[in-house]
Amino acid sequence: MIIFKNKFLIPVLVFLVLFFVYSLWRRVPDIDDAWIGEHAYWFTKDGYVHSELMRGINHKEEHLVVHHKLFNQNGVHLLKLLVFLCIH
Repeated sequence: MIIFKNKFLIPVLVFLVLFFVYSLWRRVPDIDDAWIGEHAYWFTKDGYVHSELMRGINHKEEHLVVHHKLFNQNGVHLLKLLVFLCIH
């Protein structure tokens, strides 16, 4: 592959993966994890973002306008990948 022709890139990628795995050691989940995960879940399931955690606050159970769009897109891709890996 063309990405592995550069001999400097391989150790950098290995270091980044190892550093990421190390950062997960004893990680304490934060309260925002549930919100971002819920937004990604509903976006995957329904095609738009809404929040059941915020039900009753400005009709956020119907449609959520302000959200972390890049985080939600990453979450959608991760959910689709995990569903694909679990089913196949």
